Order: sequence, then C-alpha cells, then structure tokens
Amino acid sequence: MNNEKKFFDKPQLLITIIGVFAFVISIILFIIMFLTGTVTYKDNGTIDEIIYQPTLFSIYSVFILIHFLMLLWFILRAITFKLRIREEDDL
Repeated sequence: MNNEKKFFDKPQLLITIIGVFAFVISIILFIIMFLTGTVTYKDNGTIDEIIYQPTLFSIYSVFILIHFLMLLWFILRAITFKLRIREEDDL
C-alpha cells in the first residue's frame, strides 16, 4: 500500500471542484444580473447607476463568497503541504 502524500488528495480536489463550480455559477448569475439590471443615465448620456435585482445580487454574493473561501482554503492547504508531510513522518 502506498502511503505517499499527494498534493491533490481528496480534500484538495473537493475544494477545487467546489471553488470552480461556485465561480462558474457566479459568472452565470452575473450575466443574468447584467441583462436584467435597470440602467439610469445622466443628461450627457453616461451611465449614472445600474440597479440589480436584490434576490439575484444576494445569491451572486453568496457564490462569490464561497469561491473566495475555497480559493483561500486551497492556498492555505498548498502552503502547509510540506508541513503536513513532516507531521505525518514524525508520527
């Protein structure tokens, strides 16, 4: 049986998959928000503000937060990879 520690072990793969799916869903939600948003213009023709639907904006925010958390978790696990190997060797 091979006890060699891999960088992309099951937790790291799960973190990656969840992060990628959250990013893709947030991009899709952003496109929907952009298409359904209400745009108001200034007198000279420039955009004054864009008002998005609050429900879509909330769901989008949740998926962006999940994406950033998975990215942070991935980076922290990547940084501590050698420490986890050393800890296993000491046991």
